[in-house]
Amino acid sequence: MLNVNVLIRGHEPSVEGFKINHDGKVLTLFSRKGSPYHNEYGAYLQLNLSEILENAKQLQRYVHKF
Repeated sequence: MLNVNVLIRGHEPSVEGFKINHDGKVLTLFSRKGSPYHNEYGAYLQLNLSEILENAKQLQRYVHKF
């Protein structure tokens, strides 16, 4: 429908601050850590826009946990 390889989304808590799901097509980021969500880490994404990526697993190297 949208002809995209990867979807980047937010606003869903994750213990690691991010998660990859839907067969590697969706990257979910959550930048808040601690109460009330009880996740150990927050995360953000810093992309290299000159690189073509095929799936969310390739984006994982650009995820920074804090």
